[in-house]
Amino acid sequence: MSSANAAFFLLFGLLKILLLVVLLLAIMVLVKRSYTRIKGAIGERRTRKILERLPETYRVINGLLLQTERGMAQIDHTVLSPHGIFVIIDTKNYEGWIFGDEHAEYWTQVVYDTKNRFFNPVRQNYGHVQALKEVLGRSGDFPYYPVVVFDDGCTLKKVSTTHPVIYQKQLMDLILDQKREVVLTGTEIDRLYAMLLAAHCHGKEVRKQHMAGIQAKKAHTMGPA
Repeated sequence: MSSANAAFFLLFGLLKILLLVVLLLAIMVLVKRSYTRIKGAIGERRTRKILERLPETYRVINGLLLQTERGMAQIDHTVLSPHGIFVIIDTKNYEGWIFGDEHAEYWTQVVYDTKNRFFNPVRQNYGHVQALKEVLGRSGDFPYYPVVVFDDGCTLKKVSTTHPVIYQKQLMDLILDQKREVVLTGTEIDRLYAMLLAAHCHGKEVRKQHMAGIQAKKAHTMGPA
């Protein structure tokens, strides 16, 4: 075999190995994304099941998507209660240790030796509360209770915030806490519920654009801390 042929077969073999490596990396990325989506769906479904056990006087809207002056706002779970509105952000089934501060831009997830950052969910939820106030206007003059919910499988190792950051298992007790003052009647709850449903964006294209924006933000922020 001539040296030219040998070089050709060597180059061809290297290209096959390179293509195989690229293919394996692509498969790993797809599997990781699918795994994350599946875990997120499982965590959100658990929260929905918890909220389904609330008394009939409570109204729940899952995945509320609102158009505001600042853009789109998607609220994982909105609970209208006699005590006000609970604005719940579901953290999509995180695992490991969670570190965060109310005033920080990002929080940190630690799984063994790997650190990843993610948007401060307390800040995100502040935006959700403002979106609800904008949509409800004067009709929304009552308490709002922003709540961040983490999966029971993680550990809130060091989280500093004045707003509730809790495990899923604590959610029902938090909402049903009878120490809060009753500020809404059943009729008022139904009226607010109807207003939010009327403002809810149902269009597939709108949701598609919103999700694309979320994925772009995640791609920019999720990564080693």
